[in-house]
Amino acid sequence: MRQLGSHDFFKLVNMSLKRYHSYLIAARFLLLQYGLERFNAFSDIGPDRLYSFFDEHKDLDFNSREFLNAKGNLDYIQQAFRVEGEQIPQLSSEVWIINLYLLSAILRKSYAMRGKEATLVDFYKKFYGEAENLKREKIKPVLNNISNEFIIANSSGTGSKENLEIRKKELLTNFLAQTQGLEILDPNRLFTEYEKIAIYEKGKVAGVARCTVCQRSVMWNEFEADHIRPWSQGGKTIFDNAQLLCRDCNRAKGAKS
Repeated sequence: MRQLGSHDFFKLVNMSLKRYHSYLIAARFLLLQYGLERFNAFSDIGPDRLYSFFDEHKDLDFNSREFLNAKGNLDYIQQAFRVEGEQIPQLSSEVWIINLYLLSAILRKSYAMRGKEATLVDFYKKFYGEAENLKREKIKPVLNNISNEFIIANSSGTGSKENLEIRKKELLTNFLAQTQGLEILDPNRLFTEYEKIAIYEKGKVAGVARCTVCQRSVMWNEFEADHIRPWSQGGKTIFDNAQLLCRDCNRAKGAKS
């Protein structure tokens, strides 16, 4: 925790880190990473949970997956923002620091993110700006689909598991919907739930989700995420190779494959 709390990433942070605040944030990074590594989910990261976590896992060391991947995530973020100078205005509160870490950790675990540093920075800044404008000025987002639920979760502190899940979902689905050429590290798997949400949102025309083939409106519980080029023919499980289809069109396509 102390080594992570001394990482150069914290030089980017635009808030006071007196009284070892960076150590507290680093402890939360480790707990988030533990949940991601062991359960592919996040737990509460409030003070009580932090104390019990370190008490229960005294065997964590510099060779643990949690430490190595947490450090790797901070290395990646620092590299991504390397041209920004000493401090980043969008890292001015702990909740947004946690948001950036959440997004980076999930993306680096599941996708090939090398070479996507500038894409991450650009997305994060624009998402931050639209979320803050929605919160403060009630200005409707243009680039991102940001709900009032996200704003409430973002304003309710950093510790709740439920709030972390809401924030993770909207950050990830918006990033996936806007990013071209993002390859999944496990190419054999189906689209994840978050990828399906992004595919559904991308398939909307004037606010209505429509089948790419027949153009009829499709409800969330009726749509299917389809490979444009079938996986059986070498089509990759990447967002660029995905389309929204109704069940009838997807089955008709499958019968012809």
